Amino acid sequence: AIILTYRKREGVKRQSYIEQIHRDKSSAVSLVDVKSGESVDRALKRLKTKLDTEGILEEMRRRRSHESTIDRAIRKARTAPKRNKVRWRFRSESQVATAEAAKAARNAE
Repeated sequence: AIILTYRKREGVKRQSYIEQIHRDKSSAVSLVDVKSGESVDRALKRLKTKLDTEGILEEMRRRRSHESTIDRAIRKARTAPKRNKVRWRFRSESQVATAEAAKAARNAE
């Protein structure tokens, strides 16, 4: 969670309002340079792919109308397997050892 506060809390990521104020346009907006000889349709396809991978289109559609708590829970449950698949693809050795120890402890019970 991101909390806007001046107090320091353990384990809470703080959002820097100074970075938000002084960010430049190129970092806030997705840009696609049209290469020489490239069709506009191809450049639009690259832009749409870039926006889709960043999740901007999905967020824009989601914010278009109110989302109830139940709808939000259903959406989160639907996207959880995809997030976990990416998360567990890049595990360190310590994470693997911890997971195996926890699994062994569950099996021992």
